[in-house]
Amino acid sequence: MKKFIACAAILVGITVIKAAFYLESNQPAEKEIIFKDYDFYPLTGLVTEAKGELITVICQNGNEFQFRDSREDWVKDDICSMIMMDCGTKNVNDDMVIKARYSGYVSLDEADSWVK
Repeated sequence: MKKFIACAAILVGITVIKAAFYLESNQPAEKEIIFKDYDFYPLTGLVTEAKGELITVICQNGNEFQFRDSREDWVKDDICSMIMMDCGTKNVNDDMVIKARYSGYVSLDEADSWVK
């Protein structure tokens, strides 16, 4: 049991360190990162454009986000589930996509009614 707890503690520590390095490497240099001030939330959107690694997603409420993904299998009308970070502000426009995953697609008929 002690070995299991030690292994779990090591895995949690590694995950926290990786998250801190990820956030630090993806932020402008002038903004200091204080991890505890950020909130994370799930969000789903529809891919409206995929130009190489730059993916543009629009959400049901009309908010649009972009992220980079080296996989080249994103296409227009794919459904994208994301983990978002609020950057410590109430302004949704500066939120960042932390993780994105393919969640299916919509037909041409459904795509037109996606954004309300």
